[in-house]
Amino acid sequence: MESQNTNSNPQQETDILVLFEYFKKGIKGIFKWIYQLFRSLFRAILWVILLLKRNMILVASIIAVFVVFSFFKKQLLGEKFSYSITIKPNYGSTESIYKWVESIKSQVNQPGEFNFVQDIDIKPVKSINSEIDVYYSIIGDDFDTNSGIKQSNDRDTIIFRQLKFEEYQAKIDDKDFKVHEINIKSSKKLSKEDIYKIIVAPIEKNIALKRIKETYLKSLDLNITMQERALAKIDTLLAQVTNRPQESNSFSMKGEGKSNVEEDLLNQYNKYSGNIISLNNKKALYSDVITVLSEGSRVSSKRISDVSVIGYALYGLLSALLLLFGIQIWKYLGTLEKKQQA
Repeated sequence: MESQNTNSNPQQETDILVLFEYFKKGIKGIFKWIYQLFRSLFRAILWVILLLKRNMILVASIIAVFVVFSFFKKQLLGEKFSYSITIKPNYGSTESIYKWVESIKSQVNQPGEFNFVQDIDIKPVKSINSEIDVYYSIIGDDFDTNSGIKQSNDRDTIIFRQLKFEEYQAKIDDKDFKVHEINIKSSKKLSKEDIYKIIVAPIEKNIALKRIKETYLKSLDLNITMQERALAKIDTLLAQVTNRPQESNSFSMKGEGKSNVEEDLLNQYNKYSGNIISLNNKKALYSDVITVLSEGSRVSSKRISDVSVIGYALYGLLSALLLLFGIQIWKYLGTLEKKQQA
């Protein structure tokens, strides 16, 4: 047994030494590769510096051209301003606003009223909730057709379960959404009033849509007046009930056998008050054909005309380097061609 252990120990020591040797070679190889990499990078940087030095006049001239160009960039390139406005079309005016935007887009780069508009587009503001709202506004019977607001929070209906929402999503058109975003690119600076006149004002002046809006708002005013009259009567009854003797306070205003007339009147008072608040909110929401949710705010869009003088100098240096590299490649190809011909 002792002789076997004695024989195995030298073998184990040999294996460990071989393993260490592998590790040693591997580490040396890694350091050698890193050294070669940095050496190559240093040589490449040195070669670029020498190349720039040999062609200093050409490089300086190109940088100077770019710097001078930076001072006249606005006159040569012109300015571009980007704006965004978020709207909610009411009274079925979505089709009209899309057609109006397309009309402006067709006049881009043409002389006329909108010659300063360089580009314009409209797109819906999409989300899963907005898609579900569109879904229910079409198939649901518990929607207010004027406001498009769902009256119930219960969306687990038989219709919803039978018609697969995923299949319906693919059929939703951009114009079915309630909120839309319009983006404008202009060659001149526009104020919020300018953007309103370009986008919203023409739709507000549409005679047919204007009549629909006025009729709807009049109906809301009439409904509010009726609710206020009913509220005034309840208020009068409440004053009378609270001043009655205790024994006479036993009849029900609705004749439903309630013993507490005052509580019944308070419930009715709260109901009509809530109706008035709801109608006033609806009146505010639909006071315009186009509700502007986010006014025309300027959007930051970087372009070459926005670059500083230092930036242009760097562009000049980069352009000079590319030109010099191109010249060197051309020379190398010429030398290679001569060697092949020889």
